Amino acid sequence: MILYLLFFLSGLAALLFETLWFRLASVVFGNTVWASSVVLAGFMAGLAVGSSAAARGGPRLRRPVRVYAQLELAVALSGLLLVLTLPHLSEVLAPVFRRLIDRPRALQALRLAAAFGLMLVPAAGMGATLPVLVKALTARGSAFGPALGALYGWNTLGAVAGALAGEELLIGSLGLRGTGALAAGLDLLAAGLAWRLSLRSDTGPEPSEPAPSGWRVSYSSLAILFAAALSGGILLALEVVWFRLLMPFLGSTSLVFAVLLAVVLSGIGLGGWLAAAWLRRSEGAADSAPAVALAAGTATLLTYALLDRVLGPSDWAFSTWDLLVQGSSLMLPTALLSGVLFTLLGRVLRRTVADDPAAAGWLTVANTVGATAGSLAGGFLLLPRWGVETSLRGLALAYAAVGLAVFLAARPARRAPALGAAAAALLLGIAFAASPQGLMEGSYRARVARRWAQEGAQPIAWREGLTESLLYLGRPLLGEPLSYRLVTNGFSMSGTGNGARRYMKAYVYWPIAFHPAPRRALLICYGLGSTAAALADTAELESVDVVDLSKDILEMGRLIVPPGRRYPLDDPRVRVHVEDGRFFLLTTEGRYDVITGEPPPPKNAGIVNLYTREYFELVKHRL
Repeated sequence: MILYLLFFLSGLAALLFETLWFRLASVVFGNTVWASSVVLAGFMAGLAVGSSAAARGGPRLRRPVRVYAQLELAVALSGLLLVLTLPHLSEVLAPVFRRLIDRPRALQALRLAAAFGLMLVPAAGMGATLPVLVKALTARGSAFGPALGALYGWNTLGAVAGALAGEELLIGSLGLRGTGALAAGLDLLAAGLAWRLSLRSDTGPEPSEPAPSGWRVSYSSLAILFAAALSGGILLALEVVWFRLLMPFLGSTSLVFAVLLAVVLSGIGLGGWLAAAWLRRSEGAADSAPAVALAAGTATLLTYALLDRVLGPSDWAFSTWDLLVQGSSLMLPTALLSGVLFTLLGRVLRRTVADDPAAAGWLTVANTVGATAGSLAGGFLLLPRWGVETSLRGLALAYAAVGLAVFLAARPARRAPALGAAAAALLLGIAFAASPQGLMEGSYRARVARRWAQEGAQPIAWREGLTESLLYLGRPLLGEPLSYRLVTNGFSMSGTGNGARRYMKAYVYWPIAFHPAPRRALLICYGLGSTAAALADTAELESVDVVDLSKDILEMGRLIVPPGRRYPLDDPRVRVHVEDGRFFLLTTEGRYDVITGEPPPPKNAGIVNLYTREYFELVKHRL
């Protein structure tokens, strides 16, 4: 039991570290969707490196608990060092990034390489811990499947505690460095207790020669690894799509993301526990993996169809409890079945891999690689091309491929699992055919429009873009549009009413009036273009740089340009940069006479970087 508790602490500390690293990395690498994605990919690659190392070295481990203690020590020290050094790396890396600012592919490659290098040691340490502890438990007589599921569950539920405690309590009260020190302390506590435990539980010295891994590479093992990768990819892609679907009703603050992440992790952790208990009762439970995969697809379709009833009439979630209820109703069933599936897949894989840590390690590698690909596919491919609803339906159907791969690999000899898989496939087919279509176009989108449809405002355009879902509303007068409103992820970001347009243009008129000879201007955050139009109308300006995170906002702003007016971004003096405003200031070599802009409210996730002292120091430095 003590190893489970240690792994709970490890999961808690790991999630705290991840939260801190990703926050601080947004300052170093920027806050664009591309920058965030390559940082995530770098971290996941580090996890895969650690898992593969444990899979290869597992057969010769004789002191797994001591190795686990050493891994936790490495994570604690390197993780805290990363928290302390990341804030200072922006100035160090800025000259390198500056050379690539106009070469986006090279810039993303450099971001990925830097993120991977910075996070390699702590992420690899995290990735190696599960296979090593599986070895420790099975060496004590535990069966592989229950050990894998229980450890997976305890570690993931520790991550749930880290996700909630980090945002709700720790970061606000202890700060980033204090929270990092606490995370390191938890890892050190786990390392110390594990080391003490190893003095009386580990079996003996390391062998001088490495033992063979005993992995018989076969069609069955490759099919199971494919299923693990695909199921991991589906779940992470679903997470991206789910979050996009819920943000218009829950908001896009850091707390919302933390609660939704906690819901997904809770489902995975509980699923690991359930699978462990199931395997303790029956080793043949692993033969039900195809049915579990198919059931996950059915759950994905049903929860999407029923969400409209759960949301209720208010359209807004005002409390953490509301966030939990609405997030759980959509995501928890599929996440729970995914946790069960991971453990059952591990048990099936173990039949062809002769060593416990090798089976756990290669399973984790496949799942991690698939999850990385799924998160990228969800954000960059599925949502921009297919939107929320079609993406959900496609991902639900993809679980059928997981079920088929596992069924062909496992080939259950008993009749009951085969009949269960057939019944689950039938239910998935019925759910896919019967699930209502057009909910996103109808009910869910109408909820968002109704919230902001004041004084007869009507929806005129909608796009599910790369970084957000956009809704444009127009308020007509005598059949002609009088004003517009931009709603991103359910939140009103900008408008062109008289009051709003007046103060947004004043952000240009005021500095222009006081500058003796303005020639170059920089606008950060485009919105609906009122400030950009004022800059374009200023004849004295020779060049205007416009920086915004969203390519979709920059493209769709053309829809509301009045007849006879030129779109501000078509002005030959204007250069457009799809980039994070702070990162642009850090890396550009330009100097400006006027720097203006109006970023979104700071409570939205990631926006606070445009309200800090360091940001305004960068602005001053570029004037």
